[in-house]
Amino acid sequence: MKAELDEEGLAGFFNAEGNLEVLVQRSDTCLIRYRMEPRAHISQKYVAWYINGEGCFYISVRKRELMKVKYDVYPKLQVGSCDIDILEEIKAWLLTKDIEANILNHSGSSSARDLRVVGIKNVKRLLDLILPHLRGAKRLQALILYYEILPRMEKKLHTTQEGFLEIMRFADVLNNTKGGQGKSRKKYTYDYFAKLWC
Repeated sequence: MKAELDEEGLAGFFNAEGNLEVLVQRSDTCLIRYRMEPRAHISQKYVAWYINGEGCFYISVRKRELMKVKYDVYPKLQVGSCDIDILEEIKAWLLTKDIEANILNHSGSSSARDLRVVGIKNVKRLLDLILPHLRGAKRLQALILYYEILPRMEKKLHTTQEGFLEIMRFADVLNNTKGGQGKSRKKYTYDYFAKLWC
């Protein structure tokens, strides 16, 4: 699928990949037909392309004694950046769309921060807005999450061993997609839970 080349998407991607704070505008007077100004306009497309550059969708697994299966799964988006101002702008924009997000210290870095969107409702609302604008591996991650994992979680399938295993099959594919969290999530895989419960 060919990426759409336009102002909003270019600005989001440039900000994510190079920490440039630019607004890209079409201009027939410029040689490349685009002009960059040092500011940003946050939009659905901007956020999607920022995620294309620096984001990652994944499934987090944690022990949770209150659950029948003693574990819980959490759909997440994480976007890392040293540009805290941009993360704050994106967070503020997300709040206008009724999507909760947090900004936390990035592990292993004193200057970088992570913007995180967690939970079925928040991740689904975000994907409703940006899915058409995602490209490549991020689009694949989002499609797996949106069409396979989130519907199963909305049906509460993750509260049974059988349903949890079904979700973990998709979580393994999602987390091992290019740019996913597969390498950092070594222990909690489908195989781990299959051995634990079978």
